[in-house]
Amino acid sequence: MEYANVIYKAREGIELILVFVSGPLFVPYFVLQFGIGAFLPIGILAFLIFGKVGGRTLVVGAVVSALLVLMSVFMMRWNVVIGGQMISKTLKGLLSYTPPLLGRESLLAAIFVMLAPFGLLWVLTRLFPPWDDRDSQAMPRAADNEKMPLLAE
Repeated sequence: MEYANVIYKAREGIELILVFVSGPLFVPYFVLQFGIGAFLPIGILAFLIFGKVGGRTLVVGAVVSALLVLMSVFMMRWNVVIGGQMISKTLKGLLSYTPPLLGRESLLAAIFVMLAPFGLLWVLTRLFPPWDDRDSQAMPRAADNEKMPLLAE
């Protein structure tokens, strides 16, 4: 987006942006964000729809597509925040950034924050189960009855 804005306004620094997009930002931007995160899910969903795939394969394909789109959103945020900080304000070159493994703003902390809702969901479903097995035992099954009566014949 920044790249298109710079070209449209013909501002200075276009050479630096071109180096940035063709260099350190190429894989996160073009390959991960657009290729794997946008075009691949569209291809998967098109195959599922036009191939008339159903059942479990449809569900797995849709979930994989959704996860890839979420990865694309994460990569967009990464490219905007980290990519924006990698361009020096003096336009003299590119800065580098390597996220730390430990610490308050580290990869480990980010992974913990991303997994915390799933842990909380697991704990809450154990404390307050959203289903009750006793109710499912009381319901008659179609296999138990020879013929289920129809409401309107």
